Amino acid sequence: MKRGLRINGGIRADRIRLVDARKQSSRRRNERGGHEQAQEAGLDLVEVAPNSEPPVCRIMDYGKWLLPAEAAGP
Repeated sequence: MKRGLRINGGIRADRIRLVDARKQSSRRRNERGGHEQAQEAGLDLVEVAPNSEPPVCRIMDYGKWLLPAEAAGP
């Protein structure tokens, strides 16, 4: 796992800015709602901008995104 990225249950913020899998909508909601929406889509909730206020989380296939990064090496 890339350092600094929190996924699914590892996200600690109460409120997040959520970007959906289509990258089209962005709205504030509680973390639990974002996690439930990701589960319904069969995807992961990934904290992509932890230093923002509120943190930005994206619904995405984390494993699919991670594989090209691992293939590129360190």
